[in-house]
Amino acid sequence: MDLKQRQIDDVERFRSAVRGLAAQVDLTGRSVLSRAFEESIPFFRSAIGLVRRCIGNAAPSFLTTQLSLVVLAAYMHSRAHRDPGKVPEADAEAVRDWLVLVNFHGYYSANPSGRLQKDIETVKGSCDPFSFDDPLSNIKETKGGATTITTSHIMRGLDADLLRRSGQPYLFVLYTALCLSGASDREGTLIKELGPESLARHHLFPRSLLRTVGEEEGLISGIGNITLISPSLNSELPDRPPAEYLHQYGEELRKHFIPEDRELWGNDRFEEFCERRAELIHSFLKERMPRVAK
Repeated sequence: MDLKQRQIDDVERFRSAVRGLAAQVDLTGRSVLSRAFEESIPFFRSAIGLVRRCIGNAAPSFLTTQLSLVVLAAYMHSRAHRDPGKVPEADAEAVRDWLVLVNFHGYYSANPSGRLQKDIETVKGSCDPFSFDDPLSNIKETKGGATTITTSHIMRGLDADLLRRSGQPYLFVLYTALCLSGASDREGTLIKELGPESLARHHLFPRSLLRTVGEEEGLISGIGNITLISPSLNSELPDRPPAEYLHQYGEELRKHFIPEDRELWGNDRFEEFCERRAELIHSFLKERMPRVAK
């Protein structure tokens, strides 16, 4: 089904194109439209599987835009990859880096049709492995500032609300970092192995405690104060000050990017704690994803 993205976005043009395709049959008498949909479904499934493989099981739910899955499905189709487990490791890492970049910066939020169409053509136009540089060139041409994730980018997440849709880019980056660091839900299961229903957004400094000292909600639910743990454990720690329980994290302190300096665990050092944690997250991303984090 060779429809351009601009035809899909325009309701009337899309309706007209679908009607035309619906009337077409192949040499066996089978509907061209039905065949195209049936053939595309396995590659969308494999694209979702690839996202889970290269980041974590809950990653498809944390994406800020599902349009990035369309590009991955085009890649999987062009390479005839039905099994995401057989995608070369280098390709999977390049896909991961590209996914994090476009989802963090909201690359498809403006002119989605043109950008999506160009990326589809880019990945379909080559039989080579998934090249991070090729779609990166497309980003450079249209949104130059979206080619890296810097310290200042992560610091902006201090005032983002990761409980709301507006904070989803930072939640996605945090989730990715936790998966790559080998963090667990503190009940023995790796974050990357869990589905979204098994992950709770936990405030390291409880909201009730901080509101008594006049902290703003944005900072309270920002990237410096949120981590992901099991829902059951989250319900057990609603109002406990960090100094009472953070020491129980053990090695998980590092994996959850929690500053180990206990002097920062007091309410009077909350802002400093958040800033330090954001720095730790960005430093880790620089180490594990040097093409993306600068």
